[in-house]
Amino acid sequence: MVNNRHNYVNLYPSIDAIQEFKVQTGNYSAEYGGNAGSNVNIQIKSGANDFHGDVFEFIRNDAVDARNYFIPAPIKKNILKQNQFGGTVGGPIVKNKTFFFFSYEGLRQHQGILQNSPVFSQAQQDAYAANAANDPIAAAFAALIPLPNSGPNFVSFTPGPVQIDQYTGDVLQQLGPNDSLHGFYAFQKDVRTEPALQGDTLPGWGDHRAAHRQIGTLQYVHIFNSNVTNEARLGFNRISIAFHPANLIDPASIGIVDGLTGNVGIPQTTITDVGFTVGGPSGFPQGRNTTTGVLSDTVTMLKGKNQIKWGGEFRRYLYYSFAGNIDAT
Repeated sequence: MVNNRHNYVNLYPSIDAIQEFKVQTGNYSAEYGGNAGSNVNIQIKSGANDFHGDVFEFIRNDAVDARNYFIPAPIKKNILKQNQFGGTVGGPIVKNKTFFFFSYEGLRQHQGILQNSPVFSQAQQDAYAANAANDPIAAAFAALIPLPNSGPNFVSFTPGPVQIDQYTGDVLQQLGPNDSLHGFYAFQKDVRTEPALQGDTLPGWGDHRAAHRQIGTLQYVHIFNSNVTNEARLGFNRISIAFHPANLIDPASIGIVDGLTGNVGIPQTTITDVGFTVGGPSGFPQGRNTTTGVLSDTVTMLKGKNQIKWGGEFRRYLYYSFAGNIDAT
């Protein structure tokens, strides 16, 4: 599943659901002629006349990890608890005619993201507090910043949890000796927190993002004779993702009057003479929905020692987005 806006893959099938894959770097068949670079074709398993399945779980845990040599006590050791689990099942619905295959994979990851940033010293914090009567906003803002715990810096492993659930379903129907109908659908729900990707250097900020990803295909194959085959395909993929500030503090609670009230977060602010950034993130909340629909048809003909392919493709791409901005000026 490719994100047309950013040109990268958004949905990765479970390893236990993959039958085979092939990487093409040149001499493409006709149906891949519109793509540059390499093509990766992944074939998902289908059911058969016998029932088959499996379950799995992969575990990583910081209990068996050593402490980072450069992060000494009393700073806590990095947190990493990762469970990746799931299973597959496939078999016949009607023997010799209708088959199904289903897979599920889940990821639960509790990890610490290292953040190491300069902060206000104790003397600076005391000075802001003493001047609160003259500059209450600066005093309230300074109170949000932690005190240093490693020289002039504050060092911590900030939680960055990840939760992913992914489902795939596959049904193959043999309509006759020369006709088959094949349907596939995948759905993924992804929820995670990114404390440092958008420029914030201290814990408690960053962004929270939730996404749904879907892909579906319906393929009809007809064999005219031993030399001519036609494949018609209807498919779509859809991505829906939204980004929100992880810290939704009311800006009015520290005296900031920027036209926004309620739990919307404070503007992203950089204190350049100290060297840290908090708030925002800039341009958030934001999100997008992208949907791509594809209709294609390919004819394959064998003529002596030669293989000839021709066909066509229609593709429709829809893109919707929203964005907000609570930057400080």
